[in-house]
Amino acid sequence: MSDPLFDRQRVQSILADEDIDVLIACRPENFRYISAVCRPLEHSFVHEHTTYAMVSRDGEVAVVVPFFELESVQEEVCTGDMLLFRQFAGTAVDEQSDVARGESVESEVAKKVSQLGSHKGRIGFDENFTSVCAFERLREQLPHACLVPASHVFDRIRQVKTAVEIERLRKSARIVELAYEAMFEVVREGVTERELAAEAHRIFYLNGAPPVTFLHCGAGLRSSIEHLQPSDYACRDGDIIRFDMGVRYGGYHSDIGRTFVCGRPSADQVDIYRRIFDAYQNVIAAMKPGVLGRDVFEVYRRGMGELFTVFPMVWVAHGVGLEIHEPPFLGPQMDEPLEPGMLFAVEIVVDFPGREGYHVEDPILITETGNRRLIDLHNESLVVN
Repeated sequence: MSDPLFDRQRVQSILADEDIDVLIACRPENFRYISAVCRPLEHSFVHEHTTYAMVSRDGEVAVVVPFFELESVQEEVCTGDMLLFRQFAGTAVDEQSDVARGESVESEVAKKVSQLGSHKGRIGFDENFTSVCAFERLREQLPHACLVPASHVFDRIRQVKTAVEIERLRKSARIVELAYEAMFEVVREGVTERELAAEAHRIFYLNGAPPVTFLHCGAGLRSSIEHLQPSDYACRDGDIIRFDMGVRYGGYHSDIGRTFVCGRPSADQVDIYRRIFDAYQNVIAAMKPGVLGRDVFEVYRRGMGELFTVFPMVWVAHGVGLEIHEPPFLGPQMDEPLEPGMLFAVEIVVDFPGREGYHVEDPILITETGNRRLIDLHNESLVVN
Protein backbone atom coordinates (compact mmCIF):
# COMPACT_ATOMS: atom_id res chain seq x y z
CA MET A 1 0.00 0.00 0.00
CA SER A 2 1.35 3.43 -0.95
CA ASP A 3 0.96 6.96 0.35
CA PRO A 4 -1.92 9.07 -1.01
CA LEU A 5 -1.24 11.42 -3.90
CA PHE A 6 -3.56 14.04 -2.41
CA ASP A 7 -3.49 16.19 0.71
CA ARG A 8 -6.16 14.75 3.00
CA GLN A 9 -6.81 18.01 4.83
CA ARG A 10 -7.17 19.91 1.57
CA VAL A 11 -9.68 17.37 0.28
CA GLN A 12 -11.67 17.48 3.50
CA SER A 13 -11.74 21.28 3.48
CA ILE A 14 -12.89 21.50 -0.16
CA LEU A 15 -15.56 18.82 0.26
CA ALA A 16 -16.89 20.69 3.29
CA ASP A 17 -16.88 23.95 1.33
CA GLU A 18 -18.71 22.29 -1.59
CA ASP A 19 -21.11 20.50 0.81
CA ILE A 20 -20.28 17.06 -0.63
CA ASP A 21 -20.41 13.97 1.59
CA VAL A 22 -18.73 11.53 -0.80
CA LEU A 23 -16.79 12.31 -3.97
CA ILE A 24 -16.84 9.51 -6.55
CA ALA A 25 -14.19 9.32 -9.28
CA CYS A 26 -14.54 7.31 -12.48
CA ARG A 27 -12.51 9.39 -14.94
CA PRO A 28 -9.16 7.55 -15.18
CA GLU A 29 -7.11 10.57 -14.06
CA ASN A 30 -9.38 11.21 -11.09
CA PHE A 31 -9.44 7.50 -10.23
CA ARG A 32 -5.64 7.56 -10.16
CA TYR A 33 -5.60 10.68 -8.02
CA ILE A 34 -7.93 9.29 -5.35
CA SER A 35 -6.67 5.69 -5.36
CA ALA A 36 -2.94 6.34 -6.10
CA VAL A 37 -3.13 3.45 -8.62
CA CYS A 38 -1.35 4.92 -11.64
CA ARG A 39 -0.77 1.79 -13.71
CA PRO A 40 -3.21 1.13 -16.58
CA LEU A 41 -6.22 -0.90 -15.46
CA GLU A 42 -8.71 -2.72 -17.61
CA HIS A 43 -11.25 0.07 -17.21
CA SER A 44 -9.01 2.25 -19.35
CA PHE A 45 -9.85 0.30 -22.49
CA VAL A 46 -12.90 -1.90 -21.80
CA HIS A 47 -16.20 -0.07 -21.97
CA GLU A 48 -18.56 -2.65 -20.46
CA HIS A 49 -17.90 -1.27 -17.01
CA THR A 50 -16.38 1.56 -15.02
CA THR A 51 -13.90 1.44 -12.14
CA TYR A 52 -14.51 3.78 -9.23
CA ALA A 53 -12.63 5.37 -6.36
CA MET A 54 -14.26 7.47 -3.69
CA VAL A 55 -13.29 9.73 -0.83
CA SER A 56 -15.58 10.84 1.97
CA ARG A 57 -15.73 14.19 3.73
CA ASP A 58 -13.91 12.48 6.61
CA GLY A 59 -11.03 11.62 4.25
CA GLU A 60 -11.77 7.90 3.99
CA VAL A 61 -10.83 6.31 0.66
CA ALA A 62 -12.34 3.23 -0.97
CA VAL A 63 -11.91 1.71 -4.43
CA VAL A 64 -14.02 -0.66 -6.49
CA VAL A 65 -11.93 -2.77 -8.86
CA PRO A 66 -12.24 -5.91 -11.01
CA PHE A 67 -11.59 -9.01 -8.89
CA PHE A 68 -8.77 -10.24 -11.15
CA GLU A 69 -6.80 -7.01 -10.72
CA LEU A 70 -6.78 -7.08 -6.93
CA GLU A 71 -3.16 -8.18 -6.56
CA SER A 72 -1.75 -5.63 -9.00
CA VAL A 73 -3.82 -2.83 -7.45
CA GLN A 74 -2.63 -3.71 -3.95
CA GLU A 75 0.93 -2.71 -4.84
CA GLU A 76 -0.04 0.93 -5.38
CA VAL A 77 -3.40 1.66 -3.77
CA CYS A 78 -3.43 4.08 -0.81
CA THR A 79 -6.23 2.28 1.06
CA GLY A 80 -7.03 -1.19 2.31
CA ASP A 81 -10.73 -0.62 1.67
CA MET A 82 -11.26 -2.36 -1.67
CA LEU A 83 -14.52 -3.70 -3.05
CA LEU A 84 -14.42 -6.27 -5.83
CA PHE A 85 -16.81 -6.81 -8.70
CA ARG A 86 -17.22 -9.27 -11.54
CA GLN A 87 -18.03 -7.23 -14.59
CA PHE A 88 -19.47 -9.93 -16.86
CA ALA A 89 -22.88 -11.32 -16.00
CA GLY A 90 -22.94 -15.10 -15.85
CA THR A 91 -19.34 -15.46 -14.65
CA ALA A 92 -19.01 -18.60 -12.54
CA VAL A 93 -18.49 -17.78 -8.88
CA ASP A 94 -17.71 -20.06 -5.95
CA GLU A 95 -20.94 -20.59 -4.01
CA GLN A 96 -19.10 -19.62 -0.81
CA SER A 97 -17.93 -16.33 -2.30
CA ASP A 98 -19.50 -13.08 -1.14
CA VAL A 99 -18.65 -11.42 -4.45
CA ALA A 100 -21.81 -10.44 -6.33
CA ARG A 101 -22.49 -12.35 -9.55
CA GLY A 102 -23.56 -10.33 -12.57
CA GLU A 103 -24.38 -7.18 -10.56
CA SER A 104 -23.39 -3.75 -11.78
CA VAL A 105 -20.29 -2.14 -10.34
CA GLU A 106 -22.52 0.75 -9.26
CA SER A 107 -24.20 -1.59 -6.77
CA GLU A 108 -20.83 -1.97 -5.04
CA VAL A 109 -20.40 1.80 -5.03
CA ALA A 110 -23.83 2.18 -3.44
CA LYS A 111 -23.03 -0.39 -0.76
CA LYS A 112 -19.93 1.54 0.25
CA VAL A 113 -21.76 4.87 0.25
CA SER A 114 -24.35 3.30 2.55
CA GLN A 115 -21.64 1.94 4.86
CA LEU A 116 -20.31 5.49 5.12
CA GLY A 117 -23.78 6.63 6.19
CA SER A 118 -24.14 8.90 3.15
CA HIS A 119 -26.89 7.10 1.22
CA LYS A 120 -29.12 10.15 1.81
CA GLY A 121 -26.34 12.67 1.40
CA ARG A 122 -24.84 14.74 -1.40
CA ILE A 123 -22.74 12.56 -3.69
CA GLY A 124 -20.38 14.26 -6.14
CA PHE A 125 -19.79 12.46 -9.42
CA ASP A 126 -17.59 12.87 -12.52
CA GLU A 127 -20.24 14.29 -14.86
CA ASN A 128 -17.68 14.97 -17.60
CA PHE A 129 -16.86 11.27 -17.81
CA THR A 130 -19.82 9.35 -16.39
CA SER A 131 -21.92 7.72 -19.10
CA VAL A 132 -25.68 8.17 -19.10
CA CYS A 133 -26.09 4.45 -18.37
CA ALA A 134 -23.69 4.58 -15.41
CA PHE A 135 -25.44 7.66 -14.06
CA GLU A 136 -28.82 5.96 -14.28
CA ARG A 137 -27.45 2.92 -12.45
CA LEU A 138 -26.04 5.15 -9.70
CA ARG A 139 -29.35 6.95 -9.37
CA GLU A 140 -31.19 3.62 -9.20
CA GLN A 141 -28.83 2.26 -6.54
CA LEU A 142 -28.87 5.50 -4.49
CA PRO A 143 -32.50 6.63 -4.78
CA HIS A 144 -32.40 8.84 -1.69
CA ALA A 145 -29.06 10.54 -2.41
CA CYS A 146 -28.57 13.85 -4.17
CA LEU A 147 -26.17 13.29 -7.06
CA VAL A 148 -24.35 16.54 -7.85
CA PRO A 149 -21.94 17.32 -10.73
CA ALA A 150 -18.43 17.55 -9.27
CA SER A 151 -15.85 17.62 -12.08
CA HIS A 152 -14.98 21.16 -11.01
CA VAL A 153 -14.30 19.84 -7.49
CA PHE A 154 -11.68 17.42 -8.82
CA ASP A 155 -10.12 20.30 -10.78
CA ARG A 156 -10.07 22.47 -7.68
CA ILE A 157 -8.42 19.78 -5.54
CA ARG A 158 -5.88 18.64 -8.13
CA GLN A 159 -4.55 22.05 -9.15
CA VAL A 160 -2.31 22.27 -6.05
CA LYS A 161 0.26 19.49 -6.10
CA THR A 162 1.59 17.54 -3.12
CA ALA A 163 5.25 16.69 -2.52
CA VAL A 164 4.67 13.19 -3.93
CA GLU A 165 3.21 14.61 -7.13
CA ILE A 166 5.94 17.23 -7.52
CA GLU A 167 8.65 14.58 -7.26
CA ARG A 168 7.00 12.48 -9.98
CA LEU A 169 6.60 15.55 -12.17
CA ARG A 170 10.27 16.40 -11.63
CA LYS A 171 11.35 12.90 -12.67
CA SER A 172 9.08 12.99 -15.71
CA ALA A 173 10.54 16.34 -16.76
CA ARG A 174 14.11 15.15 -16.13
CA ILE A 175 13.67 12.25 -18.57
CA VAL A 176 12.63 14.67 -21.32
CA GLU A 177 15.51 16.95 -20.38
CA LEU A 178 17.93 14.05 -20.89
CA ALA A 179 16.35 13.33 -24.28
CA TYR A 180 16.86 16.91 -25.43
CA GLU A 181 20.48 16.85 -24.26
CA ALA A 182 21.04 13.66 -26.27
CA MET A 183 19.48 15.23 -29.38
CA PHE A 184 21.58 18.36 -29.03
CA GLU A 185 24.69 16.16 -29.23
CA VAL A 186 23.76 14.76 -32.65
CA VAL A 187 22.32 17.82 -34.40
CA ARG A 188 24.17 18.32 -37.68
CA GLU A 189 23.44 19.00 -41.33
CA GLY A 190 21.83 15.93 -42.87
CA VAL A 191 20.31 14.49 -39.69
CA THR A 192 16.63 13.74 -40.16
CA GLU A 193 13.71 14.58 -37.91
CA ARG A 194 13.13 10.85 -37.50
CA GLU A 195 16.73 10.27 -36.40
CA LEU A 196 16.45 13.03 -33.78
CA ALA A 197 13.17 11.55 -32.56
CA ALA A 198 14.74 8.08 -32.38
CA GLU A 199 17.46 9.49 -30.13
CA ALA A 200 14.78 10.91 -27.84
CA HIS A 201 12.91 7.58 -27.78
CA ARG A 202 16.13 5.76 -26.89
CA ILE A 203 16.53 7.95 -23.80
CA PHE A 204 12.86 7.57 -22.85
CA TYR A 205 13.09 3.78 -22.85
CA LEU A 206 16.44 3.70 -21.04
CA ASN A 207 14.92 5.77 -18.25
CA GLY A 208 11.74 3.74 -17.85
CA ALA A 209 9.23 6.10 -19.42
CA PRO A 210 7.56 4.29 -22.30
CA PRO A 211 5.14 4.77 -23.86
CA VAL A 212 5.88 8.29 -25.02
CA THR A 213 2.92 10.56 -24.38
CA PHE A 214 3.57 12.72 -27.43
CA LEU A 215 6.39 13.90 -29.68
CA HIS A 216 5.86 16.67 -32.23
CA CYS A 217 8.61 18.13 -34.35
CA GLY A 218 9.42 20.04 -37.49
CA ALA A 219 12.56 21.40 -39.14
CA GLY A 220 12.97 24.11 -41.76
CA LEU A 221 9.63 25.17 -43.25
CA ARG A 222 7.95 22.32 -41.35
CA SER A 223 8.72 24.07 -38.05
CA SER A 224 5.89 26.53 -38.80
CA ILE A 225 3.25 23.75 -38.69
CA GLU A 226 1.77 22.60 -35.37
CA HIS A 227 1.84 19.01 -34.14
CA LEU A 228 3.70 17.21 -36.91
CA GLN A 229 5.04 13.67 -36.60
CA PRO A 230 8.76 13.08 -37.33
CA SER A 231 9.57 12.77 -41.03
CA ASP A 232 12.57 11.91 -43.17
CA TYR A 233 13.27 15.58 -43.80
CA ALA A 234 17.06 16.12 -43.56
CA CYS A 235 18.06 19.25 -41.68
CA ARG A 236 20.01 21.91 -43.53
CA ASP A 237 22.46 24.43 -42.17
CA GLY A 238 20.48 27.35 -40.72
CA ASP A 239 17.24 25.40 -40.33
CA ILE A 240 15.10 26.06 -37.27
CA ILE A 241 14.34 22.75 -35.49
CA ARG A 242 11.37 22.70 -33.18
CA PHE A 243 10.38 19.92 -30.77
CA ASP A 244 7.55 19.56 -28.26
CA MET A 245 7.45 16.31 -26.31
CA GLY A 246 6.51 14.63 -23.09
CA VAL A 247 6.45 11.31 -21.27
CA ARG A 248 4.57 9.90 -18.30
CA TYR A 249 6.39 8.79 -15.15
CA GLY A 250 4.45 7.28 -12.24
CA GLY A 251 1.26 8.52 -13.87
CA TYR A 252 2.50 12.12 -14.22
CA HIS A 253 3.18 13.94 -17.46
CA SER A 254 5.86 16.26 -18.72
CA ASP A 255 5.44 18.82 -21.51
CA ILE A 256 8.61 20.59 -22.67
CA GLY A 257 9.22 22.50 -25.89
CA ARG A 258 12.45 23.70 -27.48
CA THR A 259 13.63 25.53 -30.58
CA PHE A 260 17.21 25.23 -31.82
CA VAL A 261 19.16 25.65 -35.04
CA CYS A 262 21.18 23.32 -37.22
CA GLY A 263 24.51 25.13 -37.39
CA ARG A 264 24.50 28.87 -36.72
CA PRO A 265 21.34 31.01 -36.56
CA SER A 266 20.81 34.07 -38.73
CA ALA A 267 20.64 37.55 -37.21
CA ASP A 268 16.87 37.58 -37.84
CA GLN A 269 16.39 34.26 -36.07
CA VAL A 270 18.45 35.47 -33.10
CA ASP A 271 16.37 38.66 -32.86
CA ILE A 272 13.03 36.85 -32.98
CA TYR A 273 14.04 34.32 -30.36
CA ARG A 274 15.50 37.04 -28.10
CA ARG A 275 12.13 38.82 -28.09
CA ILE A 276 10.31 35.56 -27.31
CA PHE A 277 12.76 34.65 -24.58
CA ASP A 278 12.54 38.09 -22.97
CA ALA A 279 8.74 37.72 -22.80
CA TYR A 280 9.19 34.22 -21.36
CA GLN A 281 11.48 35.53 -18.61
CA ASN A 282 9.08 38.36 -17.78
CA VAL A 283 6.21 35.89 -17.44
CA ILE A 284 8.17 33.67 -15.08
CA ALA A 285 9.29 36.65 -13.01
CA ALA A 286 5.62 37.61 -12.55
CA MET A 287 4.53 34.13 -11.37
CA LYS A 288 4.30 34.48 -7.59
CA PRO A 289 1.77 33.44 -4.95
CA GLY A 290 -1.18 35.83 -4.81
CA VAL A 291 -0.78 37.15 -8.37
CA LEU A 292 -3.90 36.71 -10.51
CA GLY A 293 -3.57 34.44 -13.54
CA ARG A 294 -5.00 37.11 -15.84
CA ASP A 295 -2.32 39.56 -14.70
CA VAL A 296 0.42 37.09 -15.65
CA PHE A 297 -1.22 36.69 -19.05
CA GLU A 298 -1.18 40.47 -19.49
CA VAL A 299 2.59 40.46 -18.80
CA TYR A 300 2.90 37.92 -21.62
CA ARG A 301 0.69 39.89 -24.03
CA ARG A 302 2.58 43.15 -23.45
CA GLY A 303 5.96 41.45 -23.60
CA MET A 304 5.24 39.82 -26.94
CA GLY A 305 4.24 43.12 -28.57
CA GLU A 306 3.66 42.70 -32.31
CA LEU A 307 4.57 39.01 -32.07
CA PHE A 308 1.35 38.47 -30.13
CA THR A 309 -0.65 39.43 -33.22
CA VAL A 310 1.34 36.88 -35.27
CA PHE A 311 0.21 33.99 -33.03
CA PRO A 312 -2.19 35.07 -30.25
CA MET A 313 -2.20 32.22 -27.71
CA VAL A 314 -5.29 31.86 -25.51
CA TRP A 315 -3.06 31.16 -22.50
CA VAL A 316 0.59 31.49 -21.63
CA ALA A 317 0.69 28.48 -19.30
CA HIS A 318 -1.38 25.44 -18.46
CA GLY A 319 -1.46 23.10 -15.53
CA VAL A 320 0.25 19.75 -15.99
CA GLY A 321 0.00 16.64 -13.85
CA LEU A 322 -2.04 13.49 -14.35
CA GLU A 323 -3.09 15.14 -17.62
CA ILE A 324 -0.93 17.04 -20.10
CA HIS A 325 -3.35 19.97 -20.10
CA GLU A 326 -5.27 20.47 -16.88
CA PRO A 327 -6.51 23.45 -14.84
CA PRO A 328 -5.52 26.07 -14.06
CA PHE A 329 -4.86 27.91 -17.33
CA LEU A 330 -3.02 31.23 -17.18
CA GLY A 331 -5.21 33.20 -19.56
CA PRO A 332 -7.22 36.43 -19.59
CA GLN A 333 -10.16 34.72 -17.82
CA MET A 334 -8.22 33.36 -14.83
CA ASP A 335 -9.41 35.44 -11.88
CA GLU A 336 -7.92 33.24 -9.18
CA PRO A 337 -4.51 33.87 -7.58
CA LEU A 338 -1.54 31.57 -7.97
CA GLU A 339 -0.90 29.28 -5.00
CA PRO A 340 2.22 27.45 -3.80
CA GLY A 341 2.13 23.93 -5.24
CA MET A 342 0.62 24.87 -8.58
CA LEU A 343 2.66 23.44 -11.45
CA PHE A 344 2.51 25.08 -14.89
CA ALA A 345 3.95 24.40 -18.31
CA VAL A 346 4.82 27.96 -19.36
CA GLU A 347 4.47 27.93 -23.13
CA ILE A 348 5.20 30.52 -25.79
CA VAL A 349 4.67 29.66 -29.45
CA VAL A 350 5.11 31.85 -32.53
CA ASP A 351 4.50 30.51 -36.05
CA PHE A 352 5.35 32.33 -39.25
CA PRO A 353 3.35 30.33 -41.85
CA GLY A 354 5.44 28.96 -44.69
CA ARG A 355 8.63 30.14 -43.03
CA GLU A 356 9.46 28.84 -39.55
CA GLY A 357 8.12 28.44 -36.01
CA TYR A 358 9.41 28.96 -32.48
CA HIS A 359 8.50 27.25 -29.22
CA VAL A 360 9.79 27.43 -25.65
CA GLU A 361 8.04 25.55 -22.83
CA ASP A 362 9.16 24.66 -19.32
CA PRO A 363 7.68 23.24 -16.08
CA ILE A 364 7.44 26.00 -13.46
CA LEU A 365 6.44 25.29 -9.85
CA ILE A 366 4.91 28.04 -7.72
CA THR A 367 6.66 28.16 -4.33
CA GLU A 368 6.04 30.05 -1.09
CA THR A 369 8.41 32.82 -2.20
CA GLY A 370 8.06 32.79 -5.99
CA ASN A 371 8.72 29.92 -8.38
CA ARG A 372 11.34 27.49 -9.61
CA ARG A 373 11.97 25.62 -12.82
CA LEU A 374 11.93 21.83 -12.47
CA ILE A 375 14.73 21.38 -15.03
CA ASP A 376 17.99 23.12 -15.95
CA LEU A 377 17.80 22.50 -19.71
CA HIS A 378 19.39 25.20 -21.82
CA ASN A 379 16.78 27.56 -23.31
CA GLU A 380 18.34 31.00 -23.62
CA SER A 381 19.81 30.52 -27.10
CA LEU A 382 19.08 28.79 -30.40
CA VAL A 383 22.66 27.42 -30.43
CA VAL A 384 23.01 24.02 -28.77
CA ASN A 385 26.43 22.71 -29.83
